Amino acid sequence: MDKQIIWTQRARDDRKRIFEYWNSHSKSTIYSTKLNTLIKQSLKLTSKYPRIGRKTSFEQVRLRIIKNYFLFYKITDNHLIVLSIWDCKQDQTNLKL
Repeated sequence: MDKQIIWTQRARDDRKRIFEYWNSHSKSTIYSTKLNTLIKQSLKLTSKYPRIGRKTSFEQVRLRIIKNYFLFYKITDNHLIVLSIWDCKQDQTNLKL
């Protein structure tokens, strides 16, 4: 059974910030739309197979790589909780989940 996907406020803010950056940078929404589609497809597959993501050093947190982004999530009995979307080009010492 597929797990219900729940976005934390931080993850929603991360996604919004990423899309705003690309919309401003490229003066178009085309890349953001494609990236959003990739994120949705990845989450759909992950909700079906939640252990597909890599284990992390954070307890009970896994990650999926989508283009240049890490999507961090946590698995519960019925839910897949999206914790954050992290740009791989950022300094990882600033990453806190």
